[in-house]
Amino acid sequence: MIRFAAALLVALASFAAQAQTTEPIDVVRKFYAQPPVENYTPYSKRLAGLYDAASAKSKELEEPVSGVDFDPTINGQDAEPNFQKTLRYQQTQRGGDRARIKVTFKNGRQSELWFDMILENNRWLVDDIQSVRGEAKWVFSKLLMDGAQGK
Repeated sequence: MIRFAAALLVALASFAAQAQTTEPIDVVRKFYAQPPVENYTPYSKRLAGLYDAASAKSKELEEPVSGVDFDPTINGQDAEPNFQKTLRYQQTQRGGDRARIKVTFKNGRQSELWFDMILENNRWLVDDIQSVRGEAKWVFSKLLMDGAQGK
């Protein structure tokens, strides 16, 4: 009986760990879910800290600051109707506790975003986002750092 209980606990712990580690691409896809997942920000500890600092500066100044003045997942402030139909996802890198997901879509202009993922506390989280195509090139963590400084 004790062996059965121990085996059951190991199996449940393994199942819980697998449930948390989902695939990095699944975390990114959830940003674009329809209907939207409200307040969905699976940011790493580092990126969440930068976002909180920029948000605090925005409140202090009573105006938007760099990094919190647009939605990085759509590379703009507003989404075109049905832009989700143009979404394409590709995992381009994965090794150890890091992965990169490339997302392309058309929302006013053709966009390509790279989501840099990190495995923290057995969960895949977004550690940075980069826009790498056209005139709108940016790195989210850099925008947030600038925003936290009031730039």
